[in-house]
Amino acid sequence: MLVHNPKIMLPDLKFCELKTNELMSLHTNFKIGGVCDFFVIPKTIEGIKSVINYVEQNEIPLLVIGNGTNLLFPDDKFPGVVMQIGESYFHEVKVINESFLQVESGTSISKLLEIATDKGLSGLEFMSGIPGTLGGAITMNAGAQRKRIGEIIERVKVINTKGEIYWIGQTDIRFGYRESRFKCSTGVYLPQKEFEIILEAEIKIKKNDSSKIKTRIQEITKSRESSLPLEFPSAGCVFKNTQDKLAGKLIELTGCKGLRVGDAQVSTQHANFIINVGKATYKDVRTLISKVQQKVYQKFKVSLETELIIINDTLYK
Repeated sequence: MLVHNPKIMLPDLKFCELKTNELMSLHTNFKIGGVCDFFVIPKTIEGIKSVINYVEQNEIPLLVIGNGTNLLFPDDKFPGVVMQIGESYFHEVKVINESFLQVESGTSISKLLEIATDKGLSGLEFMSGIPGTLGGAITMNAGAQRKRIGEIIERVKVINTKGEIYWIGQTDIRFGYRESRFKCSTGVYLPQKEFEIILEAEIKIKKNDSSKIKTRIQEITKSRESSLPLEFPSAGCVFKNTQDKLAGKLIELTGCKGLRVGDAQVSTQHANFIINVGKATYKDVRTLISKVQQKVYQKFKVSLETELIIINDTLYK
């Protein structure tokens, strides 16, 4: 259990932007979340190292986020550091050759697609419309159109708790269905536990005509926009599909579409989305998730697993 330590002093972090008592609802697509002690945006790798040193020396938890697109954050105060590696500083995209791109982890998927299209580089189109950063997508092995980003990752550069920087090949990343070696079971890096933070990745691509790439991106984006409740705050799909059944279909067949707890609601447009229709809380969403899981299990004897990252509030209550 993590407890707020009032003796923890304001960190003197080099090469970082620092905010105190920052509302996490400002940094999640769900628009849900209480304050964190320290919200840090590193400007350089040295900045990331200074954050790692600080949390290690003070034995406080660390949450690393990109754009917070698939994150459910508690309403209670988080007694630690949230570090955002986003597009403000970690956004460089290099064309190594016609087979590989080298991309920093804070690069948004939309920006990556834009650059690839302009340069006539294909292979990323299936990611069209997926929000978030490359680092987050790799962590979750995000995907669509029956493809996953892990299939096109050649290797990933990381930094660990000792400040060591090294590359990890695709096989050792252990990609699975919405899983990788970088996904933390609690969502939070706990004190004195080893972890790795993604810095950049090499992505496999191929040469193609820019107009064909653009057309395919527009088709996929249009399909997503017509089928998903994108006008409401959400964290995307909540549950993993089973081996032979779509989670959304199972939820729909239980009559859960429109089911609501507080301002958290199962979308009437796509049953695998829980949307924030007003001022939904962390508890609202967690309760609704449990209700959906219970109803699906009662009807089909199927245990739905969540795919979004849920920060476990019991860690620090």
